[in-house]
Amino acid sequence: MSTIEKTSVLQQSEVEDTKTIFAEIPWQAMVLHLKERKILCSGVLLGPENVLTAANCVDNLSPMDISVKLGEWKLGYELRHEEPLTFQIINVSSISLHPNYKGKSGDYDLAMLHLENPITFDLHINPLCLPKSKHLLQKNKLCITTGWGKSILQGN
Repeated sequence: MSTIEKTSVLQQSEVEDTKTIFAEIPWQAMVLHLKERKILCSGVLLGPENVLTAANCVDNLSPMDISVKLGEWKLGYELRHEEPLTFQIINVSSISLHPNYKGKSGDYDLAMLHLENPITFDLHINPLCLPKSKHLLQKNKLCITTGWGKSILQGN
């Protein structure tokens, strides 16, 4: 087993906020709290029934409290017909926290959300494309991250 080096993370002031075009990030998931009707955090679609998210986002919640929205492009549209293609909302059947997750430390902060029903893939809803394992750890390469943004999450 190889050791993964922790790399430096850009500070908020160094991060460029960019806009996306429709279907540019088809794996982006929105994790929702059902009862409170609010955004909890982002996630990534890994397969037709699995979404990866942060464990701290769903820790101490029941699967019955959570749903996942896929295919969302512009926040604020409540009706399916207001998006270029309709989004999908699927309930969560179970949650698997990383076995080494210990809470607020930040280590192993991963959770898999298992969906009640498979997602229907479309132009704007597709799983993350992962490279072959030999290409995963490349030093000094820039990468992108996606999400709804801190200001959006705090406002909802």
